[in-house]
Amino acid sequence: MAARGSKPLVALIGTLDTKQAEYQFATSWLEKHNCNVVVLHASTRSPFEGPLSFDLGASSKLHRPKDLLGTHAFAEDAERSKVRELLREACLDELTSLQARGELNSIASFGGSQNTAFATSIMRSPTFPIGLPKFMLTTMASGDVSEYLGESDICIMPSVADISGSMNDITLTTLQSALAAISGMAHMHHGAKQDKSSSPAEEKDHKSMIAISMFGVTTVAVNQISDLLKERGYEPVAFHATGSGGRSMERLIREGFFAGVVDLTTTEVCDHLYNGVLSAGPDRLTAAAECGVPQVVSVGALDMINFGSLSSLPSRIKLQNSKDDGPMHYTEDGTPVYEHNSQVTLVRTSAAQCKEIGEYIVEKLTTGLSRLQKGRNAAPVRILFPREGLSAMDGAEGVWNNPEARTALHGSIREALKSKASQSNLQSPVTIEAFEHHINSAEFAMIVADQAAQLVSK
Repeated sequence: MAARGSKPLVALIGTLDTKQAEYQFATSWLEKHNCNVVVLHASTRSPFEGPLSFDLGASSKLHRPKDLLGTHAFAEDAERSKVRELLREACLDELTSLQARGELNSIASFGGSQNTAFATSIMRSPTFPIGLPKFMLTTMASGDVSEYLGESDICIMPSVADISGSMNDITLTTLQSALAAISGMAHMHHGAKQDKSSSPAEEKDHKSMIAISMFGVTTVAVNQISDLLKERGYEPVAFHATGSGGRSMERLIREGFFAGVVDLTTTEVCDHLYNGVLSAGPDRLTAAAECGVPQVVSVGALDMINFGSLSSLPSRIKLQNSKDDGPMHYTEDGTPVYEHNSQVTLVRTSAAQCKEIGEYIVEKLTTGLSRLQKGRNAAPVRILFPREGLSAMDGAEGVWNNPEARTALHGSIREALKSKASQSNLQSPVTIEAFEHHINSAEFAMIVADQAAQLVSK
């Protein structure tokens, strides 16, 4: 390999037995544009055959399947699924080694469903932090790609035509566009690593960064809190609580990006519990406690469950017949349902659901504390509760106002904390305090910012 510092290194993951033309073109193009290339040939069809014809520059390298599997136990008659898993581990080992030596500047792949699943499973590894360029040119770039992305920063681009080992004008055009992006990102990452004043995010000191969760209906609050934190010398980083946003925030907390967390908008919990479309999964609300990162937690947008179009509501949600063409609808039991736009429908959480949500939040926070990483001290968790409304939709001036549900939510959090405290002789670092303000009020923003700054500065 070339000495570190000369050129960026791009790793290409693919199957050369079926896509050799595309990978040969990509390798030659990247070398021509001042990149070194390492090609990981990860075919499961014929991994034990002899070398194939593949042209490489002097500073680039090809790893054939048998080369990759050299340190792994395998049988030549093993099932393809077994070989595929061994190859995945071998590719991950090779790329992890490059990353550890500071040589890796981009991971990229081109292919269909099999190659996309294989390559993105490697790219999603925590070994490769946010900021290391990851690129997937794929026939699968349509519909729901969340399984490929996870909580990573993989860039996914549609290939339009199939990537099948036969170049044509369409694949040439899309491949060149993809390679221009891959090369540009690799050069940026390589240059930033050389220039410490603009080093990649994963190499920076994050003592001033504070994560903050947001939603459209808590944007007013987040903007105010962010401005107040900036005045105090902190760098707020907002995450849209759409499922992937919450997962990304939790991952970056675990990777040590943040000195503190303002988890203002915990709405993804509603979708997780009640089968909405924006769940962040069962590990939401655990990372900061596990890692000993101080956090302010609030109840932003816990007044709603998110669904798709009005016509896509689950069968259990039965709407009243109405001739009104407005956005507000009601279920047969009177629950408000708001058609936010043609693709987003919001269902108001009931008092009974809010009770369950409160209990769940406490369970997740305390679960995180029980998993506190070795060598870390438990960090304080302050739950701040705005009694006058949980979102722009909720409260005296919102489209719905349910004081009973807010009271149930607050009461369930308090009671769950008391119950947890009675089960332990140790004082819990989790506390709750309620305020007679709306979540989007200037007064509540000041309280949140003050308490967050106080916790982080300790």
